[in-house]
Amino acid sequence: MKPQNYSVLLVDDIADMRELIAYELESLGVNIYHASNGEEAYQIYSSHQIDFIVSDVNMPNGNGVHLIRKINNQRLNLPPIVLMTGFSTLTEEDAQKLGVIRIFENLLDLAEIKNLVQEHMMKSKSSLFSEGKPHLSKAS
Repeated sequence: MKPQNYSVLLVDDIADMRELIAYELESLGVNIYHASNGEEAYQIYSSHQIDFIVSDVNMPNGNGVHLIRKINNQRLNLPPIVLMTGFSTLTEEDAQKLGVIRIFENLLDLAEIKNLVQEHMMKSKSSLFSEGKPHLSKAS
């Protein structure tokens, strides 16, 4: 899978936060989609092939958990999802049940998010060569 065929959806109501994450991911050569809330993110997700989602938890007009639940209702295999939050009642256990692979609760660790995206991008690339098609699995 060529990096430009790998798409990341960034969801945060703070535009500067999305831009900061996008800047960090640019070196991977991935397509980056921006959404300012869960509803907007779901519209993008529904009309594009999204391979990875980085989302804030607390946002107006559809939070990160609401977004994941809507995606779960649409298809069985979720793309890898990372949640960011400065304050949330969402437990790590509840997040894992939703299919979230990681929650960042403190100051945003951009390098770690980039590493997670790159790791999953490489797994998708390996799946293409071994099976002839992309494979996305639900995180547990």
